[in-house]
Amino acid sequence: MVPEKERHLIDLAAEAMSCEVFADDIGYLYSGWCMTALPHRRPPGEREFQPWIRENGRFRLIVEPGYAYSPKFETFQVGIPFGSRAHLILFYLQTEAIRNQSAEVELGPSLGKWLSRMGIPDCGLNYQSVREQCRRLSACHLTIGWLADDGTVGFERANIVNKFMFVPSVGGDGRQGSLWNETVRLSPEFFQSLVAHPVPVAEGLSC
Repeated sequence: MVPEKERHLIDLAAEAMSCEVFADDIGYLYSGWCMTALPHRRPPGEREFQPWIRENGRFRLIVEPGYAYSPKFETFQVGIPFGSRAHLILFYLQTEAIRNQSAEVELGPSLGKWLSRMGIPDCGLNYQSVREQCRRLSACHLTIGWLADDGTVGFERANIVNKFMFVPSVGGDGRQGSLWNETVRLSPEFFQSLVAHPVPVAEGLSC
C-alpha cells in the first residue's frame, strides 16, 4: 500500500507523464530558480526591504532589494519581488531568452498582448501588479552561491536585467491601447548562467 501522504505525488507524476507536451509548451528556468524561489507572498512589514535568503543543499540564493528614481528624480527603496506575478514575469523572460537565444526580450507590442502571453487576465488591477513587480525585479540584485564537489565555494553577483522594465500606466478603464514595443535585455551574468544551466519546464500539466 502507498502511504496516503505520498499518493498525491504519484498522482501528479502520472498526470505529467500522460500529457502530450509540444515544443511550444516548454518553458525554461535557470537551474538555480528550480532549487530556490522568490517569496510567494508579500513579506510582512520591513522584511520586504531586507535580503531574501533561500538555501537548498549546496546552493544558496540571496535577493537584495534595490533602489529606483521617482519622476521628480528622488531616490527611493524598492522592495523584493514576490508572488505569482513576479514568478510569471521571470519565467517569461527566461523562456523567451532561451527560445530566441538572445538576451534581448521583446515585451510588446502592447501591454495587453504581453499579459495575455503570460496568462494574466487583461484588467486594471493586473496592470498595476505587473508594473510593481517589474520594478522590483528590475531593481533587485542577486547573489548566487554554491559549494562544489571539491569543497570550494563559488558565487556570482548579478542583476536580472540591465535596465528597468518600463510598463506604461493605464487609463481609467484599466486598459492601455497605444502601441508599446519595449524590449528588455537580461544582464550578461544572468543570461550566461541561464544559457549554461537551463531547465525545461512544462508550462502546464493540464492536457
